[in-house]
Amino acid sequence: MKRLTYISLLLLTLSGCSKVANEDSSGPISGKSAISLALSESTKAGIDSNEDLQGSGFGVFCYYTGESDFTSAAEASSVMMKNQKVTFSSSAWTYSPTRYWPGKGQKLSFMAYAPYMSEGISYATEGTPQIEYAPTGLIASQQDVLWGVNDAVPATDANYGKPFYNIQEGNVTGTDYQRVPFTFKHATAKVVIKAKATSAITITSVVVEGMPSGGVLSLNNSEADKPEWTEKASEVLDYTINADNGLKNAALTQGADYATIMSAIYAVPKNSLTPKITVNYTLNGANLTKVKTLDAIDFVAGQAYSFNISIENGIFDLTIATLPWYTFTEDIEYTSTVSVSDGGQIKWTDNTYSKIETGYKLLLKYKTAAICSFKISAPVTGTWYASFQTASGDMNAFKFLDADGNKVDSMSGNVGETASLKIVANTDYPSITSTAHLEIVVRNAGKTLPVKTLVDDSGSEWLIIQNQN
Repeated sequence: MKRLTYISLLLLTLSGCSKVANEDSSGPISGKSAISLALSESTKAGIDSNEDLQGSGFGVFCYYTGESDFTSAAEASSVMMKNQKVTFSSSAWTYSPTRYWPGKGQKLSFMAYAPYMSEGISYATEGTPQIEYAPTGLIASQQDVLWGVNDAVPATDANYGKPFYNIQEGNVTGTDYQRVPFTFKHATAKVVIKAKATSAITITSVVVEGMPSGGVLSLNNSEADKPEWTEKASEVLDYTINADNGLKNAALTQGADYATIMSAIYAVPKNSLTPKITVNYTLNGANLTKVKTLDAIDFVAGQAYSFNISIENGIFDLTIATLPWYTFTEDIEYTSTVSVSDGGQIKWTDNTYSKIETGYKLLLKYKTAAICSFKISAPVTGTWYASFQTASGDMNAFKFLDADGNKVDSMSGNVGETASLKIVANTDYPSITSTAHLEIVVRNAGKTLPVKTLVDDSGSEWLIIQNQN
């Protein structure tokens, strides 16, 4: 996780707070319990590298509103934390100076972002903390921007997936009454480029035109688990990816599978993008150029996209695939072995789906979770991950149900244990038909390993279908 060199943070400072018990805006300290700030288990499973976040820390804002509910940062009685840095040390998240829970019935609201930054900070007289993300054409300027939400409450709660509003000591989560467990979410879309060729070629550069140029992220999102961006609607950003700017694995081996040839671009979510891709490469000493413009696509926060370049027998093709974010943490390793237990291939529970069609196609049943089980036996130290790869229609058409009944984008578990998945439609009345492949991979020893035999011996995947209603 790189330093936020190109991100500025707009902070709120309030003055003349009559209810503040001490002059440093720490707020009332009538209680004896310290406020504990930490990461949720969901964060540890969802970000690229928990170690990177531990190294950089995260920033927190805390607003005191007395016995009243939070309405806006400007209306808060005092600011107890203003871009408070939270760091990881000795297996725990800590900060200084310590803040304490106020008296009985007194309410605090928390907002957070990551990684922490201290440079480029300015103060306004009112308003919500905001992050201005302004990458340049340099790959090194890219940043995986995260913001913290409350996933500790049930998904049916009005505050689920939003900041921690109106928290009182003893009602945060479970029995850990003083702890505020932020779940950090990806606020951007992630883009990489992959390439393969039937002849040995060397890519010299890739030009990507028409990408989002940046935007301003509010830490006070109004929709659950959805980042609230104000985009630079009329501006676009171009990238020239070469040996001096993020290009890697440029020499493609004849007949090899797709190789990731660049470091990631982190883009502000934006609809109806039509990126233009120009590929310059050498073949047998000749310099060649291929160009193609992609069909319109929506970049969704927390989703990873792969621009796949294929040069086969001189024919150039460019497609786009959506994959779970973690797939691009490192290159996929195709040579390692993933074993499926005898009888461990995917099995669907009767009466949980509408029908199964030839070619491993499963049609969802109305308002019913399709349930399947499987068992991967090796590598025994690995972790499996399940996600959806959109084939057609709505990119967010399908969700998993976790153990608490919450809709999530991916699931994971330990290799060696029988696994179960519940798959549901994200909406009961879709206006279009959508399909997505159920993709399951294993991560082990720093590699992402495809699972080739969960369906049959050919590497097939189940296709999940929701028809237009």
